[in-house]
Amino acid sequence: MALEDRLMKRAVVSLEAGLEARDVGAITGAINALLAALPHSDQEDASAAVPRLTELLPHIPPWLEGMLAVIIGACVELGAEPVVCAPAVLDSARGGLRRTADFPARWAAAGGGVPPIPESAIQIPEWAVEQLGGADASEADILSLMAWWQVEQWELATVAMLTHRPIRDGLAERAQFRSEAERVALLGRGDLLSMRHIVRMLDDEPLLVLHRPTRTAYRMRMSGLGDLWQLQTLLGDVLIGGGHVAGAAPDPVAVGLARDMPFGPGVPAPAAMASAPFTLADADGREVPADGCPDDIPPVDGVRVLVLYSARRPGTWPAGRLFPNVPGSLVLDEALSEPEAAAWFAKLAR
Repeated sequence: MALEDRLMKRAVVSLEAGLEARDVGAITGAINALLAALPHSDQEDASAAVPRLTELLPHIPPWLEGMLAVIIGACVELGAEPVVCAPAVLDSARGGLRRTADFPARWAAAGGGVPPIPESAIQIPEWAVEQLGGADASEADILSLMAWWQVEQWELATVAMLTHRPIRDGLAERAQFRSEAERVALLGRGDLLSMRHIVRMLDDEPLLVLHRPTRTAYRMRMSGLGDLWQLQTLLGDVLIGGGHVAGAAPDPVAVGLARDMPFGPGVPAPAAMASAPFTLADADGREVPADGCPDDIPPVDGVRVLVLYSARRPGTWPAGRLFPNVPGSLVLDEALSEPEAAAWFAKLAR
């Protein structure tokens, strides 16, 4: 099939024409055509489309901005280079989060009470627009309503960008991005777990692990870990599987899934269960929440310190990775000498 006959290219051309003509119907039709083209597109199609779609993103009608960001993210998942589009997509997502955070107050000011939970991200109901004043509603009110309806789309687009290490490395204002996502989650508009965890993902991050029962200590480095469940599995593999401490080593399949074993859409994960070989705590003795992420481990003297106790509440969960497209890594750099370990244990809260 000739390039000009490819579904993706035809849809991009249609979107460009619709925007040029300011034809809402044509723009909407082009977005639908892009969605329909994705299952039939390859890396060549996606790579050709992304620069053009990225240029169009700031000009798309606001109620379709999140969907176009998702389409660009899907093109990246097909193999297009994220460096071309990530700044625009992430800026769009952050702007969407800020407008979303404004919505509950605007809704309450209009007498709407508890903000509605959208049943569909595609169609904003007329009654919601009318609640804000209909034709007399302010532009800011309508933009915040549109953003409230598109949160999941920006989450999908953000994850598609940040699964790529170079994009994570270049992420500016990471703390602000995190706080914006957490603010929206606290407002009850979805937990945004994937967005909140991936903007906090650490790479080549030093980790000092202190094993309390044996009073041994280990310097490690972690990369690409989406949550502490994944870290638990890899700690068991490195320390127990590596013969450093006693215990039941994790299932090799669970370890593979926590590292880089392929799975995801079209590639189902093999059935395997993971378990918690340790209870995780910080240097002050506070337990690190099991549903948290490695960024929750606080630093001591410039390095994150994790204290391992014997598991207090043994449990199991399906093995895997929160982000299947991101390989996870936990590397043991060195086991500390007894005097070095003793010095670190002396810093712990009694």
